[in-house]
Amino acid sequence: MFNRQEASQLRKKFWISFGQYMRPVAGATGNQVNWLNYKTGIRHIYFRMDVSTTAASIAIELRHTDATMQQHYFELLQQLKAMLVQTTG
Repeated sequence: MFNRQEASQLRKKFWISFGQYMRPVAGATGNQVNWLNYKTGIRHIYFRMDVSTTAASIAIELRHTDATMQQHYFELLQQLKAMLVQTTG
C-alpha cells in the first residue's frame, strides 16, 4: 500500500505520462487537443477520466436536466456504439 505522498506522486506521474502520450494525437478538426479536459462541443455531454489505485476509466457522462433529452442523447450514443468499439478496440 502507498502512503498519501507516494499515491499522489503516482497519480501525477500517470497524468503527465498520459498527456505526453496523447499530445501527438490530433482532434477531429486536426488541431491539438487538451485530452485531459476534452470539450465535446455539445452542452450537457462530458468525457470524464478517472484513475484509482486499481483501475483507470474513461466515461461519457450525460448531465442534461431534462430526462427526455437525456434519453435521446443516450439513444444517439447507442447508435454510435459499434463505431466506437471498432475504433477503440
